[in-house]
Amino acid sequence: MSKVWRKRLIRKLAEMGGLDMDGDKMSVQKVGLKEWADIEGGAIRVHEVKEAVIYDNGITTPKHVPSLRILVEYANKGSAPLKFRLSQWTLFDTEGFMYEFELRNQFYEDDAPRKLREAICAPQQHVKGWVAFQPTAEAVPSYVQFRLHYMTSAVVNIDLGKLR
Repeated sequence: MSKVWRKRLIRKLAEMGGLDMDGDKMSVQKVGLKEWADIEGGAIRVHEVKEAVIYDNGITTPKHVPSLRILVEYANKGSAPLKFRLSQWTLFDTEGFMYEFELRNQFYEDDAPRKLREAICAPQQHVKGWVAFQPTAEAVPSYVQFRLHYMTSAVVNIDLGKLR
């Protein structure tokens, strides 16, 4: 299955609360900003959301583009290490389009030094970091989705509330 089709299928399954790739019932937990959501071995939450228009000096034509940043926190409540990474987070808009994380520091503006990195959270510890996305100019962000593992049947949708 191509990467594009896999992403479309995962998005559709998450929207429908359907089945995962193994045919098991998906578990979709819904929470709001600043609310903890239990995950395997710990908990996660989104503290804050920032929207901005930044100057993207990208590969082709430099231009002003939207940037949306979320401050996330992982808490390891278990006895085993908890892995975390940017790819666990996906942004969805009100039209159902999805946006993957941005790596380039310009999308983080002054939060770049506190960008979430891939690492391991030790037992009984917590980690915070910013995750940035580049939605389209007309997109109205709706929620971010968290997946502990890429093909897991348990996801968390965090409602971003009214941003505009």
